[in-house]
Amino acid sequence: LARGKITSAFQHYLSVRPLIEDLLYLNEIDERLYTCIGIGVKEERIEGFLFREKNAFNRAIINLARAYQSWKNGDAYDLSMVLNGIDTFYLPGFFAGVFGALHSVQKGALSRSVTLAVILPLSGLDREKGQSYLLGLAEYLEGRSSSKSIRFLIYDTGGSGVNALRIVSSLPSNPAVTAILGPLTPEEIYGLAGLKFPLPILIPKSASPGLSDLSQNLFFLSPSSKTIAQRTAQMMVRELGFEHIAVLSHGSGKTKLMTDYFLEECHQLGIDPVAVEWYIEKPENLSRQLKNIRRAAWSLVPEKKPGDQIMNLEIDSLDALFDVDVTDFFELPLEEEIMDRKDSAKVVLETIQAMYIPIRPDELTYIGTQLPVYNLKTLLFGNENWLDMEVLNQELIGPHVQGMRVISDVSSALSASNQDSFTNFHALALDHADFIQSIIDRGVLKRRQFLEQLRNQPGFHG
Repeated sequence: LARGKITSAFQHYLSVRPLIEDLLYLNEIDERLYTCIGIGVKEERIEGFLFREKNAFNRAIINLARAYQSWKNGDAYDLSMVLNGIDTFYLPGFFAGVFGALHSVQKGALSRSVTLAVILPLSGLDREKGQSYLLGLAEYLEGRSSSKSIRFLIYDTGGSGVNALRIVSSLPSNPAVTAILGPLTPEEIYGLAGLKFPLPILIPKSASPGLSDLSQNLFFLSPSSKTIAQRTAQMMVRELGFEHIAVLSHGSGKTKLMTDYFLEECHQLGIDPVAVEWYIEKPENLSRQLKNIRRAAWSLVPEKKPGDQIMNLEIDSLDALFDVDVTDFFELPLEEEIMDRKDSAKVVLETIQAMYIPIRPDELTYIGTQLPVYNLKTLLFGNENWLDMEVLNQELIGPHVQGMRVISDVSSALSASNQDSFTNFHALALDHADFIQSIIDRGVLKRRQFLEQLRNQPGFHG
């Protein structure tokens, strides 16, 4: 099975199953048989297995494999006939789930299934991302209409680019696979860049901009950091009409690159940010940067004209004949203490309309607790690393980021329980599966058709 010889493995497990009495081992054999059926036993061999098999339990399992093949082929009549011929008394309990699922779709409109190989890091350091994405795909399949026919073959890369390359290289020889969904991590994605594959490869999470240009069959399902940064600037300037924008960003790596894209787009839109502040180390003390931003905010406060404080009084010349004390009519206000810009840190400034602050993972606590001290009433814009709801909901941070806009490729609605910077791979999987199904619904079944649809796809609103 590990070497990809699915049909031979299926035959071997069937032959040893009647000889096993230990229930634990028997359950393990059934699990492997289940895997063989899911991956796909050669259709032309199944009838031969059934003809030679005498064991009633094995015959029920083989008939289940036939039924699954009928579902893959979109043959509702054959599916119904085979399922009705299965004696459920002899069908092991391990297969009850797939039997029930097949039985529930046999009466509905059935079309030929389209198979996608899903390549994810289900083990290793990035396993939480892969598992979250896989759960999203599973949820989509559970909630989909019975008329939909989409099938996923799951492969574990372990987070290794070498493993991802090895898996992808083996898939073109499998005629059942129409396209590849994955891989997920940057190392795995970079391993595929520049190589030519006959299969379309759909990448769930975007990598460096321009990477898709190196391979014709590489398609990114999420916007790049460049696109997200540009969209953020466009929202500020075009949609909200902001002119006074400040920027606070880390000065190296991916965050610096993303901020450069943002600044470039601002300049293209005719806006020069009023303050751009960088930091290099861990942002434990941003007093210098935030003071500079506050100083820029002060510079935008309109200067008061000297004449604004002089009352324009018209005095009749006859009134000058009388000596009248103005205190008889109204009490003069006490002189207010004059506050200059140097000692006015308590003044809330609203002159900066928006602040763009893309942060790195684990920086939210540092940034979020320092911003309120500088009394800048502005609309904050951030990246997906702000979606750490446990930190955002803290009393020292939450009230000061009300109305904040987070522009990213993920949804914040389900991010409360995710621990990997709250990038919602589960939500992405639901959206991506729906996009794939929308292509299949057009009658696209072959690799070439799938490729053409991807290349001519105008967009998708998930």
